[in-house]
This record gives sequence, structure tokens and C-alpha cells, in this order.
Amino acid sequence: MTPSDAEPQQQKQDEGKVFDQTTAKGQPNGLFQASMKSIRGAHFQANRIRGFLTLTGLFTDKRIYRDVIAIFYLLTEEMEAKLDFFSKKGDPIAEKIRALGYRFTEGYEQDLEYLYGTNDWKEQARQALQKNAAAVEYLEKLQQVKSGQEVAGAAFVLMGALIIGGGAVAMPRVKSAYGEEATHLYQPVVGRGREQRKREFIQCWDSLAEPTSSGEEFDKMVQASQEFMQGNNDVLSALARNPWWLPYATAAVVGVLSTAAYFVRRRLYMK
Repeated sequence: MTPSDAEPQQQKQDEGKVFDQTTAKGQPNGLFQASMKSIRGAHFQANRIRGFLTLTGLFTDKRIYRDVIAIFYLLTEEMEAKLDFFSKKGDPIAEKIRALGYRFTEGYEQDLEYLYGTNDWKEQARQALQKNAAAVEYLEKLQQVKSGQEVAGAAFVLMGALIIGGGAVAMPRVKSAYGEEATHLYQPVVGRGREQRKREFIQCWDSLAEPTSSGEEFDKMVQASQEFMQGNNDVLSALARNPWWLPYATAAVVGVLSTAAYFVRRRLYMK
């Protein structure tokens, strides 16, 4: 194995260690552990995709960053609206998740209004989502959920990514790139009390269902978490396949080939 091969391998091992340490904080065989294990492979895939997006301008080109969070804003808005709806109807799962007190939609809205800088920012956010087929499918799936149990899988990945995952890590990078006015999304999950917030999220998840619960409630919630995590990756993959610079790169390649062809034809003609 060459040094260049060893570095990604070591990084993957380090990521795996951190992920497994976080997983172990849940109750043995509880819902949090089971949900984390179900998304383990997709989590590492997501890290690779985010790494590519970072290389192609996530923290250097505002257009990329705002389109990414615009899509996840609209998905989160629908997820939180569903939690509100089912909570008001007395759904115990939705009530427990809502009791955590997070309202990420509001932070997204403040950031996007600043990043787009126009009154029609929400329409532009919708356009960003409509250009991403995976995001459209994800949103439609959220719109069709019929209980707190079904929407919990989306809450696990959309909220958990900020509370348990990299929200606190992303904030300083976003602040450095785009200013403090672009960091409202992350403010509820950074600063003092971070570890307590993580514990509360984990405890909440373990309280939602028992492994022996009737009606396969436990297994359905684990499966939903896995499906929505893959949905996240599908959205990011679509973005990674179409970086903002692709049309310019394509035009440059076409230009180089056209120029080369011109000189080849000219040389042939001169002969």
C-alpha cells in the first residue's frame, strides 16, 4: 500500500471509530443504536460526497452552498410541519421529538434570505429543489407520511445531522466563507451544552420505541431512518454530479478541441 492509499484508509478508520463511539452512547440494542447501525454505510458515503462538494466549491462559491441548504430547508420545513401536525393530533412519537424544542426551519430561512439577498428567495429555493430529481422524490415521500412513526426516520437524519453530526463543525467554515449572517441554522447546536444536547437527542430516540414493541414499530422506524439517509445521499450525489463549474469546464474542453482541430486541418491544407 502506498502512502497515498494509506491516508484515505486511515481517515475511514478514524471516521468509523468516531461513528461507533457515538453509536455506543445509545441504550444497548435500543432504537438509537439500531438506527445508527442502519445508516453506517450511507454515512461514510455521505462524507465522501460532501468531500467532493467541498472540493468543487461548497465553502468557496455561495451559489453552491445556498442551493444545498435551500434543498434541505424545504425538506426540513416539510418534516417539521408533519411533526407539528401529528403532535397536535396526540401522536406520542411526534410529541416526544417536538419536545426537544428544535425549529431548524427558522434558521434556514434567515440564512437563505441573506444568501439569496432578494425578496423572492423562497421561490429560488424551490427552483433549486425542482432541478434535483432526488430532492423532488424525497419531498414527495415526506408529503405522504401518515404518522409520527413514519416521519421519525426523516427527523433522525435531518435533525441528527445537525445535533449529533457535523453542525458544530460546519458553522465556523460557513462563518469564515459567508459571514455570521449565514450561520443561524447552526446556532442552536453550538456552544455550551453541546454534549447535553446530544445526550437528550439520544435519550429521546431510545424512548420512541422498544425492540419488542408490537406492530413492528421499532423495525419500521429503523428502516425509515435508513431510507431517508439514502435519500439524503441521493440528493447530494445529484448535486455532486452537476457542479456549478461543469458548463464552463465543458465549454473549455470544447474550445481546446475545436482549436486543435482547426490547426490540424490547417496543417493538412498547407501540405
